[in-house]
Amino acid sequence: MAGSTWIKRLESLECPYIEDVDESWATELIFKPGEARIRLLQWLFARLEPTIEEMLDNQVIESSGRGDSRLQTLLYIASSLGLCQSHDIELIKGTCPTSKQKVFMNTLIDIVCTIDQNQKEGSDQIEKKFTGNCHLLDKICHQENLQQVFLTNINLFPYDLTNITRGSDSASVTEKDYKDLLASASNISEQLVERQKQLAHLKSSYTPCEYDMNKIRPILRRLKLTLSTLAQIMAGFSHCYETEIKTWCQKPSPKLSDLGLVVKRVDNLLAHFTQTLSNIAIIKESYEKLSKEDIPPLDEQLAAVQKLDHVRQSVDILEKSIARLLSQ
Repeated sequence: MAGSTWIKRLESLECPYIEDVDESWATELIFKPGEARIRLLQWLFARLEPTIEEMLDNQVIESSGRGDSRLQTLLYIASSLGLCQSHDIELIKGTCPTSKQKVFMNTLIDIVCTIDQNQKEGSDQIEKKFTGNCHLLDKICHQENLQQVFLTNINLFPYDLTNITRGSDSASVTEKDYKDLLASASNISEQLVERQKQLAHLKSSYTPCEYDMNKIRPILRRLKLTLSTLAQIMAGFSHCYETEIKTWCQKPSPKLSDLGLVVKRVDNLLAHFTQTLSNIAIIKESYEKLSKEDIPPLDEQLAAVQKLDHVRQSVDILEKSIARLLSQ
């Protein structure tokens, strides 16, 4: 503890490993891994229980430190006493950080010193200490009102809310809220009774039918096969999404230019122009067929020929206009 050194505390325990040595050697003995440190731990644990030393002396020492059965036994004893965890074999071997070893050794030596001091004082001193502790506990109990521990009424509100509402006008509000809660609980209980009656009525009106398991088994097998197929499809989709689709989904959307609108307008004009040329070709073909036929010189036929001439002139004018547009 405070003010005590390693060598003084071990000397008070009459440790045979620190006779005529200085503080540095004792520190090296405690923190340096090796057989000497294991012997020191074995001696300290034997001071707690003498049978431990005989048990550890019969253990077989193997070449590897992890396989030393003494280390495992020491680890089990230390973890049982709450000095370390059950997997801290490095702490027993002495290869863990020095700060952790210091806490471990300090606690272990303090426990041994306390037990040794009680053994030296004898049973009379222990009885006096126990009597003194009992008197101290009596004084503490008389300083407090122990009736609060044995109260039969129960306060449903937390301690902080009780202090807030104590001696204030909000106590009536709290009581009113409590009454509202009781009314709500009563309403819920009535609704629960009504729902239970409805459930009993449904159970009485429903007659369960008997199922033919010979017919159900093929359906269940088919359903199981379908679900397994669906699970495989979902697994395949998930793999495809994670490996191929997800990378594209996380990319930002592309920024489009105005070139698409221009191309769309040009495509519309080209389609309209192509349709116009096809119509003109149909008109020209019809006109050529009519002009090749032998028509008798009748007045009505002459009038039709004149109209066709007008149509031909119109077609020529239209072709010239189209050619002029194309030349531009």
